[in-house]
Amino acid sequence: MKRKTLAFLFSLCLLAAVQQESMAQGTMPAVKVEALKNMVALNPFKLSPEQAKSFDFSKGKGLYFEDGTVLTTDQFIQYSSRPEKDYVMVPYANAGDTSKIVAMLVRKASNDEQTQLKGVVAAMEKKKNYASEFPAADDPEAMKAIQFDPNLKAADFLKGLKKMDRKTAGATAINMGRVALFDEKGDLVPLLGTDGKMNPLVRKYQRSTSYADDYYIDEEEVIRAIVYRKATMEERKANGSGEEKIGIVEESAGVDDSGGGGEFSASAKLLQPGSAAGNKSGNMEGVKLLTNTEKPKGEKRKPFNFNAPDMNGNNVELAAFEGEKVVVLNFWFIQCKPCVAEMPELNKLAEQYKNNKNVEFISICLNKKEEVAKFFESTEFKYRCIPDAQLIAGKYAVTAFPTHIVIDKKGQVVLRQTSYSDDLVANIKAEIDRGSK
Repeated sequence: MKRKTLAFLFSLCLLAAVQQESMAQGTMPAVKVEALKNMVALNPFKLSPEQAKSFDFSKGKGLYFEDGTVLTTDQFIQYSSRPEKDYVMVPYANAGDTSKIVAMLVRKASNDEQTQLKGVVAAMEKKKNYASEFPAADDPEAMKAIQFDPNLKAADFLKGLKKMDRKTAGATAINMGRVALFDEKGDLVPLLGTDGKMNPLVRKYQRSTSYADDYYIDEEEVIRAIVYRKATMEERKANGSGEEKIGIVEESAGVDDSGGGGEFSASAKLLQPGSAAGNKSGNMEGVKLLTNTEKPKGEKRKPFNFNAPDMNGNNVELAAFEGEKVVVLNFWFIQCKPCVAEMPELNKLAEQYKNNKNVEFISICLNKKEEVAKFFESTEFKYRCIPDAQLIAGKYAVTAFPTHIVIDKKGQVVLRQTSYSDDLVANIKAEIDRGSK
């Protein structure tokens, strides 16, 4: 399964958040685009969850501007992620089947639409966000896996916890190794199988439309447990009509970009909640955190090129480093506590190579330049920083933070690792040293 890019997921979340009970489609302004002539314009503010997630824009097909221009994926992301919300994405479906979106039209938003979109953003920001425990990156012992008692029962573990209200919750960030998983009978479900890969039962619970989950939080509102159960009819409808949930984002470790299983990094083993002091939940802005180390197998992938100004106003073009330097990318945002917690270790790494002209450390930050500048007044980060970089994160399909990518001198991705683990720095160093030769 392909991951949606962060910018577009956020746009669809905005639209889906204001959907109404009625499925009637509103009257949309007439737009003269030949390719859409025989299609039906859907009201973006009245989409069902299944409609909202039925269109894969990353294929670069069916994207149009209001003057009839065919848009590229990058252009579409730029319009959909504009903070002014002055453009609206209008979905189109075939007249005979309005359940699936087959095209998207970008047009100027009316004043009312702008107000609605900004209102949705404000409403989302007011929602409470939750996270599981994320140990500090400078505490390797806390990052290690601790095995759960296989006889642990939900009835005992959930004492003192309360069920999280999903209706009022905003974003949730889950480190699956930090929560206890239970099935509908209350029995513990191990995250990992004996082969070190994800337990197929966990994958089934995550993907099947027949199941839903409840999150349980402690008194500090940190997620401590997930209980899987049979989904209600309403939940099954929201999950989609097929066998697998629509728009699913993996919450687990060891999942590669194609949705297949992968090897787990050292920090992805089962961890006992409360075993060490961890960070409380933060504002995670609609992302799920994973712990995943991936080395491309077979043919290595070429990264997306980008050209953007850094905090000092100097342009950074990725392609310019090809043949000259190994590039280490770090994707993060200020409200991501694991992102901030790992910075001291990343600073040590950057410091170690500060006189090495064969490597470039670049951080890709989602926050605006003004926010980053204020953040840097109290927190040091020795990576070169590109702010306001949602578009770049979208290009790299980064939906989990922090994410680290290493690109060798040949311009090929040689490492992609998500979340901090005790082997992160060693993995990056190994690729730098290998690529610098």
